Amino acid sequence: MTADERIRDLNSQATVLQQQKRWREAIALFDEALAIGPGNASLHFNKANVLATSGNQTLAIPSYKQAIKLNPNHWKARLNLAHAQYAVGNLGAAERTLRNCANRAPRNDADIQFALGKWFAKLDQFEKARTHYEASAAASPPNREAMIELAAINAQLGDMAPAVALCRQALSSGPATGRAYHLIARLDPQSLNAHDIAVLRDLAEDKTKSGPDRRMASFALGRYYERADKHDDAFAWFVHGNRLRRSSHDPQQHQQLCDRLMESFNADLIAAKQVHGNATERPIFIIGMPRSGTTLCEQIIASHPQAAGVGELDELKNLTTQIGSSTYPENIAKLTRSDVARLAARYLKRIDQLAGSDALRIADKWPTNFLHLGFIAILFCNARVVHCQRDPLDTCLSIFTENFTGVAYSNDLQHIGSFYRQYRRLMTHWTKVLPVTIFNLSYESLVENQEKATRDLLEFCGLDWNPACLDFHSTKRAVKTTSMQQVRQPLYSRSVGRWKKFQRHLDPLRHALTNRS
Repeated sequence: MTADERIRDLNSQATVLQQQKRWREAIALFDEALAIGPGNASLHFNKANVLATSGNQTLAIPSYKQAIKLNPNHWKARLNLAHAQYAVGNLGAAERTLRNCANRAPRNDADIQFALGKWFAKLDQFEKARTHYEASAAASPPNREAMIELAAINAQLGDMAPAVALCRQALSSGPATGRAYHLIARLDPQSLNAHDIAVLRDLAEDKTKSGPDRRMASFALGRYYERADKHDDAFAWFVHGNRLRRSSHDPQQHQQLCDRLMESFNADLIAAKQVHGNATERPIFIIGMPRSGTTLCEQIIASHPQAAGVGELDELKNLTTQIGSSTYPENIAKLTRSDVARLAARYLKRIDQLAGSDALRIADKWPTNFLHLGFIAILFCNARVVHCQRDPLDTCLSIFTENFTGVAYSNDLQHIGSFYRQYRRLMTHWTKVLPVTIFNLSYESLVENQEKATRDLLEFCGLDWNPACLDFHSTKRAVKTTSMQQVRQPLYSRSVGRWKKFQRHLDPLRHALTNRS
C-alpha cells in the first residue's frame, strides 16, 4: 500500500468513527495519517472538525489554521475557524478571519457569499451581511435563500418595502416557502391576496413539506385572518402552527430551577458577594417576559444620543457556566473577589465590542435575564434594571401567536401560563432580597402617556431628557426581534386588550395563570 493509499484508508476509517461519535479514536487515526502526510490540508481540516464537533474548539483552531496555511483557498476551513474563534469568545479574531475570507472569496460563489452573510449577521454587522447576501442572490445560479435572508436583514434595518419585494422575488423564482410568506405577513399582511392564502393553506396542510415551512405558513395565515377580524380562524391557525413545534419544556423542572435560584440567591449571600461588584453604571438591564415591551424599551433608550443598545445578548447566561465546576446557581457560593472582577470585565468587554466605548449607557435587552438578577446584582453593585410589564393575558397570548423557535414553553397556553406564574414568583423574591433598584415600566402606561413614561425611564437611566426618544421609530439601528416592525411605527394602542378578541379560546391560559386545574 502506497503512502497516499494509506492516508486515504485512515481518513475513511476516521470519518466512520466520527459519524459514530467516537471522537478520540477518530482523532488518533487523523494523527496517524498526518504523520505520513503532514502537508495534507484536508487531513488538518477533518481533524479540526472532529475536535470542534466534540466540543474542543480551542484545539481545533490551530488545525484549521494549518489547513488554511497549506491551502489559502480552503473557504470552509476559514469559515469554521471563525466559528471556533467565536465559540471560545475571541470575537475580534473571528471578525478578522471573516474579513480576510470576505476579501479573498470569489464574489460569484453563491454558497460562500451566503455563509459570509450568515456570519456577519451573527456578529450584528448587518451592512456587511447585506453586501454578502446581495452577492449570493446575484450569483449564477442565484441563491434563493439569500434573497430571503436579505429580506430579513432589510426588515431588521427598517427597510420594509424592499424586504417585501425580495420575498416576492424569492416566491416567483421557485416553490412556495413559509419563511418568505411569514415575513410578508409580518411586514405587510394586507398585501396577501386570495392566491397567496390558497398557497399558504396548501403549504400549511401538506405533510410532505418541512415542519418549519408548514409552521411559518400557519402563523402567516393566523396574522392574515386576525387582520381581517376573523379571530376564530386566526386562532385555529395559531394553534395549528404551535402543534407543529416540538416542546422540551418541563413546567415542574422549571419550577425547581426557580426554587433553587431563590434558595441560592438569598439576602445574606448577595450582601456578602455584592461588595466585590464592579461599580460601573453603564449597563442597563432590560428584563421581563417576552412580548412585554422590552424591544420598545431598548429602542427608546438607544434613541438617546448618549446611549446604545446591544439587543438580545446572552452573555450573562454564558458567564454562569464559568463560575465553577458545580451546577449553577449553587456554584454562586464559590464566587471569589477575583471571579467577580473577571466575569464583570468580560461582560463589559463584550458590550463595548458591540456598542463602542463612547456610550454613557448601554441597554442589554435579554428578557429572561430576570432569571439572573441575583448574578447581575453581584457582578454590578450599581446595576440599573428596567422591568417591563404588560397585562398577563396580552403578554401570554402574544407569545403564543409568535413563531418563537427558541422559547420551549411558547407553543402551549398552559405552559406559557405556568412559566409566567414562576416569573412573577421569582420577581417577588428579587424585590425582597436585591439591593439594586428596579424600575417598573408598564406598557399600558407608556401607551397612555408616552412622554411622562419616557421621561421617568430616562431619569432612572441617568440620562438627560432628549425628544429623540419620543421619535424612537425613526432611529436607524438594526432590530432583530419579533418586534422589528412595531418599533418602526409611533406608539399605538391596538395591542392593548388584544386578548379580548380571543377570550373564548383562553380558558387553559387563565387556569394556568391562577394555578387552577
